[in-house]
Amino acid sequence: MPDDDEDGAGVSLDFLYRCTPIRQRVQQLRAQQQNTPPPAAAAPTGDGTPSSVVRTLAAQLTELKRRHRDKISVLQQALEAAHGENLELRRRLGAQRTLQTPG
Repeated sequence: MPDDDEDGAGVSLDFLYRCTPIRQRVQQLRAQQQNTPPPAAAAPTGDGTPSSVVRTLAAQLTELKRRHRDKISVLQQALEAAHGENLELRRRLGAQRTLQTPG
């Protein structure tokens, strides 16, 4: 027989049902669950096209990907500019050091 605490709560079913407030809450939730119809599955359209929700999400995803690519492009350009500036500063620093070294 499997453990009484199948969800890993650390308490047995016996404890849950012996505790009157918990048992009442479990019974209330079960009754509520029986009265609630199951969620309807997304009805496929008859013509084989995706639903409007799927189309909307796909359009949003496409837009997010485009924005992401644009941001990456801007960041890459900024990184290239920073590398160029860094190289220029290193060259200046090297030139200053060679002028300052006693010869």
